[in-house]
Amino acid sequence: KTKTLPDEQSDYYFSGPDPVTWIHIAGTVHHFELPKDAQSIKVGSARDCTIQVPSAYISKHHCTLERVFDGIRVHDHSKNGTAVDARKLAEPKDVRAGQTFAAGGGITFLAVNDEMRRVYPLLSDLLGWQTETSLVPPTLGEATPDHVIQLAAGVDHLMISGPLGCDQERLARAIHSISPLRKRELVSVSSIPKDRAEQKELLLRASRSTMVLAIDDETPVIDEAFRSALFSTSYRIRLILIASFRQALAVLGEEHSFRRIDLRPLAYRADQLETLLDRQLEERGSPLRFAQLSGPNRTALLHYGWSENLDELRLAADRLAAVDRLGSLRKAAAELAEDRWTVQYWFSTQVGLKVPLKP
Repeated sequence: KTKTLPDEQSDYYFSGPDPVTWIHIAGTVHHFELPKDAQSIKVGSARDCTIQVPSAYISKHHCTLERVFDGIRVHDHSKNGTAVDARKLAEPKDVRAGQTFAAGGGITFLAVNDEMRRVYPLLSDLLGWQTETSLVPPTLGEATPDHVIQLAAGVDHLMISGPLGCDQERLARAIHSISPLRKRELVSVSSIPKDRAEQKELLLRASRSTMVLAIDDETPVIDEAFRSALFSTSYRIRLILIASFRQALAVLGEEHSFRRIDLRPLAYRADQLETLLDRQLEERGSPLRFAQLSGPNRTALLHYGWSENLDELRLAADRLAAVDRLGSLRKAAAELAEDRWTVQYWFSTQVGLKVPLKP
């Protein structure tokens, strides 16, 4: 009689129904809700399709999406073909959440589940909102929410790089929450213990789950025995490294491969600053919005360097909300338990903001 393998020793990851509830044209603003009561969903350029895509390369009834236990099954009916994993379909193929299928003209559809939809706004805040309105986005080489969702759906090791204050740890946790390992507890560490027994305990805690490891210039080289165990198939740990490529090379060596996610400094995302700041103000219950600020104040915020990135944006939201509510820097500093002169210097000298904030 075959024995039942204990769950902690299982090589399987997420199991159970994982319905696709959303289809996104990857890299763009276009997304489509899948009717929950529909077993079969038409995709094509015709108006009677549930997912209508107006492209000259998309057939009127290009393909059908059939709901199956673990995602959707793609049936091709088109002239130009439908592809899964870069292979043109000769027969129906299943696609799960986090995977893609491609239609004519370079249009790629990303299948998304409820968990991925829930975390999508956070991914957009950390990586940048996708604003492309065409059906085929340009290839920019930047990490996007759709790209990260596809990486999260696999079990490859990842490296998150970027300047301080870009919420690397938060992104790592978001990736784990939509990964096949999401039912297992994430293990986050900033240093590897030197004691062998403690190392073994850490490996067991992270076994068949995700380990987030932050590395900086002060992190010592990880010894070969622990590295070997960390990347072995015995523990099946998915490692998400928070480090630069140089730091990773110095600490872990060059024999292990990672899929890279590079976060951009906030100063390079001036076109999205208004949205990000408004979201922070909204979280604080403040009625103040970027558009309500005076012209010089909006210009000052847009041209500010944001050297501490999202950390500094949160600080700015705290200060702006307090000043808007109380009407003075002195009162705002007292409420925030900050030094008045520090707040005044930040407003007038560092950023160049004027009080009152509104015209």
